Amino acid sequence: MKLSSQVLEGLACYYEKSEAGQTGLGKLDVQPELALLLEQAGCSEGDARELAVRELQEAADIGLITLEPAHSRDRTSIYKVRLSPANEDAFYAYLGRPSPTTVRKRWSNLFLEACAWSVPSEFAEAWVQFCTSRAAGALQWKKMSEFKRSELSRGHEVLRCVTELLRWREREHFIRAVSCRICGDSKRLDKLRGTLEKLLVDASGGRVRTFADLGILDTPRHVLVAGPLRLRFTDHTIDLRRLRDGASLAESDIERSEIECDAVRCITIENKTSFHQRTLQHPQD
Repeated sequence: MKLSSQVLEGLACYYEKSEAGQTGLGKLDVQPELALLLEQAGCSEGDARELAVRELQEAADIGLITLEPAHSRDRTSIYKVRLSPANEDAFYAYLGRPSPTTVRKRWSNLFLEACAWSVPSEFAEAWVQFCTSRAAGALQWKKMSEFKRSELSRGHEVLRCVTELLRWREREHFIRAVSCRICGDSKRLDKLRGTLEKLLVDASGGRVRTFADLGILDTPRHVLVAGPLRLRFTDHTIDLRRLRDGASLAESDIERSEIECDAVRCITIENKTSFHQRTLQHPQD
């Protein structure tokens, strides 16, 4: 195993963007020009270049890569560096990290493992179909747009969240409360929402498409209202002149009220934190 080097890691990046690196189906060598490879790897000049060329030569000497000369009569002037898909496993072992094929297999194994995870009986068949389909797709990285290959641990977390959501049975709960229960973090579900809702469609056989289908509601937005205002509702009135610090009201309540105001001008502040910071920094303003 070799310690990581800039130029070899740069060659690995080229490989991972190729058809062979992406899907395992490519048969052609990855063959960047030496000058471009060195530039992209940040070692195109001075001692860094000399070290990079030496490391490439060492890898070529043991058969991991091929150095293509600029001219058959001048074998010392390298034009291209070639990495064959046939050498993928050996090359990545030399770098000391998993090959793209190994990474895809780990993803496939994750989905096969997830087949046995507990979900309600009504979703059991769809869940197994979902997992087996994704396990097959992961080997060539097809139907995997919700995931990043380098984030296997996040993939595990996301799949666990999908099963927890399929098991969710408590209706009319706000998303932050549900997120605390499922993730231990009040904001995590909202951050993963786009990914989770896409996966829920497949994992439930189309029966769950949104969090709302599970009775998980968006947390209502609140607005701090202050000043000489009166908010009239059908059955009561809130007179904010009597409240020195104003009142925090749900945005939906503001929208369904009639607002009365005797002031000539009103100020709307979208981000009160920024407003306070500016006030503290420039009190003369």
